[in-house]
Amino acid sequence: MKMLLLFLIVSLCACSVSRNFSGNDNPGSKSATFDEFNGKQDYKFSLPDKKPFWLKYNVNLKSGSINLKISSSTAIIADKEITSMASDSIMINNNDGNDYKILLNGKHASGSYEVSYNH
Repeated sequence: MKMLLLFLIVSLCACSVSRNFSGNDNPGSKSATFDEFNGKQDYKFSLPDKKPFWLKYNVNLKSGSINLKISSSTAIIADKEITSMASDSIMINNNDGNDYKILLNGKHASGSYEVSYNH
């Protein structure tokens, strides 16, 4: 019984482990490389200037998947399940000076991502 309990605990904990995750969180740019990314990484930022800006992302995966979700305080801007390569540039109006969130949810992902924004 103790062995079964230990096995279940180790199995559940192993699901959220990332290996060789190296990330950068700089103003206007978020990026990471990883051998295995399991779990969530989120970035929040505010742009009080009420003017348009560009948000760009580039994801390059060798295996696994990443769900990329970009949202403002009022709407979901993008919600994509990525299993190989994806990149895009999105013009965001920011008429209200919103707060923004970038959420990346990795599932056995190996590769890299980069998200940047400027205005």
